Amino acid sequence: MAEFLRSAIASPRSRHYDPVADTYLDLAYLDKNIIVCSMPTNEFPKVMYRNSLSDLRKLLNLRHGNHWHVWEFRAEGAGYEDSELYKRGNHFPFPDHNPPPFAMIPIIVSSLHKYLSQNPENVAVLHCKAGKGRSGTIFCAYLISHHHWTAQIALAHFTSKRMRAGFGEGVSILSQRRWIQYVETWSRDPNREYRDIPVVVTEVRILNPVKGLEVRCCGFKEHGRRIVTVYEFAQEDHVAERVVAGGVHKDTRVWFGASAESVDTQGESMKGTTATPNSVGSSSHHHHRHVSLHRSGTYRSVQYQRYLDPSQDPTKLMAGTEIILRPKADIHITADINITVEKKIYGPAGLSFLSATSYVWFNVFFEGDHDTGGTFSVAWEHMDGFKGTKKRGGKIFDRLEVDWVVCHPMELPGQPAHEIDLRTSRNNALKPETSVE
Repeated sequence: MAEFLRSAIASPRSRHYDPVADTYLDLAYLDKNIIVCSMPTNEFPKVMYRNSLSDLRKLLNLRHGNHWHVWEFRAEGAGYEDSELYKRGNHFPFPDHNPPPFAMIPIIVSSLHKYLSQNPENVAVLHCKAGKGRSGTIFCAYLISHHHWTAQIALAHFTSKRMRAGFGEGVSILSQRRWIQYVETWSRDPNREYRDIPVVVTEVRILNPVKGLEVRCCGFKEHGRRIVTVYEFAQEDHVAERVVAGGVHKDTRVWFGASAESVDTQGESMKGTTATPNSVGSSSHHHHRHVSLHRSGTYRSVQYQRYLDPSQDPTKLMAGTEIILRPKADIHITADINITVEKKIYGPAGLSFLSATSYVWFNVFFEGDHDTGGTFSVAWEHMDGFKGTKKRGGKIFDRLEVDWVVCHPMELPGQPAHEIDLRTSRNNALKPETSVE
């Protein structure tokens, strides 16, 4: 019965039978020195459908003797005590269906490289819950940063080794794949510099939204173990609405420093001259904290309540409309930013259910100017959905854009959104949190 359940749970992924250990595990050899597997446990009832920790330990001891070490990435808890694996574990927890804080990646890949370089017989075992998204992100980051693979080839290799043919991609969560692209950019820098840049989010724009959206800005906490809401847009927040002629979004912009009329808080109309827009997903550089990025069109001031009002609940996109959310209080956050946009349907007695959910992660170090700021832009189709899948529900907007400005040290109000004590990493100078013997 247990073997049937394990096979069903692991069905999209490759399984490994070892005749010497007589074990059949949700596990794959990515190469001769790196193994990826789903979580091992001896806890009941999880042991009925997950990898048996006893079987994994048996396989590793028989095949690799004392030359193995575990890297674990589960924010929800490893599922075992370190003593059950002879205290051969490094723990770098971050939440399921999400990328890690980018500052964590240089530490992890450095520790992997150090261990595997010590002895050609050493084997690293990577696991999260399913041994797929989080483990795959770290494996690809390692191949890119220490073996000079491209992100595309690393992702394809992981899929070919971890997944059964025709059962999808190994790393399928779009934000995790974006992080792997960031690793390639970081690795190409001769100095491999990375800084957790503190910023202030100044504006969020949503093109062609439905009414009733809920928008949150989130970040990491507890060294990446938790995701917390930094700011939730509410009824008292000021919103401007732009109506685009003909219902067609013209991506014409007036960048900071250009000639443009200001948008005042009373909602007077404004016009702006145009400039060549950046490509999709690219960033623009800001040069002044108190000037918003403007677009040509007619704006008027509205209250966010209009978009939260349960009595106004059409399911069609408001074509040709862009809402502009300007937070009433400064949104201070550090480098890794999550924007979540959801839609709830309200029924009698205050009951509601989630009809659409989407989120996206991006890192300002790779999306904007390091001294001034930038803009991140993403289409609805490139948002992550329920538990990182592409199941987002009904379409609730066409495009999301986020503006930020860099917050310099003298402007910092206090503790940043997450607390990883890293500002710059160079090559292999970083040391893992847990040393590898």
